[in-house]
Amino acid sequence: MSPKYTFVQMDLTLLITKCLQNNRKAQFALFDKYVDQVSKICERYTNDLPSAKDSVQTTFIKVFKKLDTFDSSKGNFGGWISRIAINECLMRYRKNKHLTFVETEDLPIEKNVLIPNYGADIDYERLIRIVEKLPIGYRTVFMLSVIDGFSHQEIGEQLDISESTSRSQLYKARKMLIKRIGQLPNLNKVC
Repeated sequence: MSPKYTFVQMDLTLLITKCLQNNRKAQFALFDKYVDQVSKICERYTNDLPSAKDSVQTTFIKVFKKLDTFDSSKGNFGGWISRIAINECLMRYRKNKHLTFVETEDLPIEKNVLIPNYGADIDYERLIRIVEKLPIGYRTVFMLSVIDGFSHQEIGEQLDISESTSRSQLYKARKMLIKRIGQLPNLNKVC
């Protein structure tokens, strides 16, 4: 077994304490414990493997720089590190001006518009593959709202858009998903 895995089974609080003491083995163990989670988030948001890898690296740099600010009374560590990863990906979008949104009037929000009559026939991974094909603005708002649980106010603040733009992007994303899922010839086949 590699030395970097020495602390993998250690209690998370003790692992964080060791990381704060600049223990390299503990840092590797923390990285190993969360790299898959962070990678999946970054791949979802960037939809581009080189950018995702850069985002993963930058996320962990920020995690280790800000580790002393983690407060377990405000949430779990996995959620905290996920927020850092999401924020990193969104910061890249803003920096490179990749996100575009069209301001529209408020659209009616339909309940259960996501996947009516298809929900039992499509799994999470398949849905994510379809979501990844949405236009970037739709995809980003959909993931922030539906997958990561951000409110429209939080999405607006994160993306520098109005709450109504966030709502309309989500509405349009859902409508497009319904259309695309409905066009699948056989929901049991891989997309």
